[in-house]
Amino acid sequence: MYNFADDNTLSATADTIRDLITILESESEIALNWFDLNEMLANAKKFQAMILNRCGRHNDTHDLRIGDFTIRSKTSVELLGIDIDFKLNFNKYVGKLCKKAAGQLNTLGRHLHFIDFYERKALTECFVQSNFNFCPLVWFFTSPKSIRKIESIQERALRLLFQDYTSTYEDILTRNGKNKFSTKLHICLAKEIYKTLNDLNPSYMKEEVFIKNCRESSRHPNDLIKQGFKGITYGQRSLRHLGPELWNKLPEECKTASSLYTFKNLMKTWTNINCNCRMCKALGLNSISDEL
Repeated sequence: MYNFADDNTLSATADTIRDLITILESESEIALNWFDLNEMLANAKKFQAMILNRCGRHNDTHDLRIGDFTIRSKTSVELLGIDIDFKLNFNKYVGKLCKKAAGQLNTLGRHLHFIDFYERKALTECFVQSNFNFCPLVWFFTSPKSIRKIESIQERALRLLFQDYTSTYEDILTRNGKNKFSTKLHICLAKEIYKTLNDLNPSYMKEEVFIKNCRESSRHPNDLIKQGFKGITYGQRSLRHLGPELWNKLPEECKTASSLYTFKNLMKTWTNINCNCRMCKALGLNSISDEL
């Protein structure tokens, strides 16, 4: 069971749906008994369930019996503000974020003549672009199409900010001193790897996500061993594979940074992020600017 404040989540794995339901129902009984012992009341209206499988296909809905309540499995659930779908592609969640941000930009566009540049800058950063700053590492591995949607929102926000509809996207980014959104995701992933390797993240990140350091090469003593994969969705496009893929591309001075603060500053100066490596191809990030 995973707990965050008053939010509790159960998870289990099994070879068959029936076995999975049996395990979850058993674990839920233990959780409900724990609530009773601590004089806590579970809110049945917020119960939700989802079943995932490697095939990426959603089976028929199934009912789970939790105490006196029955839960029907869904194709997606909301957990701590993030929509998690059974395919783990987060397209629905990103689509919702983009729709919200687009509405905010529409409102901002109607009031451009009443606010100055600095007010527009504060509004675009605090209310529009902030939509995509919540738990980006979780939905980082969404589809290239969804990443392009976010990139398009950022471009539209910057054009409204500068009221410039003719310059290239790259020129506007330079004027604003910002990176492409896809680059921000790369930096976010690299930062989490650094924190994990330097024991600044929860221990389970090091134990379950990243393979041990590869010390066999004298030229790249701080590289990580990349895990092999059999498929794209749950293999190549996964944290275990793309994390080391990105980390091994970093300059040695970044990998051996003495502190997280130093690492962040070094990452700001690293320009070889969007390229033709397998990682960028897998995420479709090397062609985003061409398609905007």
